Amino acid sequence: MFGCSVGRKKKRSLKNRAGKRARKSSGGKRARGSMPRRRKSRKRKRRKRRKRRKRKRRKWRRRRRRRRRRRRRRRRRRRRRRRRMRRRRRRRWRRRSRGRRRRKRKKSRIRKWMPNGGVEGGRGG
Repeated sequence: MFGCSVGRKKKRSLKNRAGKRARKSSGGKRARGSMPRRRKSRKRKRRKRRKRRKRKRRKWRRRRRRRRRRRRRRRRRRRRRRRRMRRRRRRRWRRRSRGRRRRKRKKSRIRKWMPNGGVEGGRGG
């Protein structure tokens, strides 16, 4: 099935465990065919990859890499002269209103769930 005996054995044990779990949870009903998907181990994958890499690496196949030198072209940037215009800043005097300004009262959170200070007995009050 998998090409190696270890994989086959593992699959069988998982199948049994799946049945046991089904019997425990759903009163005697055995789940047939509902086998959990086996998670492929990363370790085995890594090992396989390493083996493949080793096989490919051959001394006589090694090529000499030639280094190509790239010529960099220098771009000349033209500098533009900007004429600076002087601006006079005007100061605007803000009119200050006389008399005390009343601060707007921020709605408190307590009032939402306890109206009238808990006298009425609102939600939670």
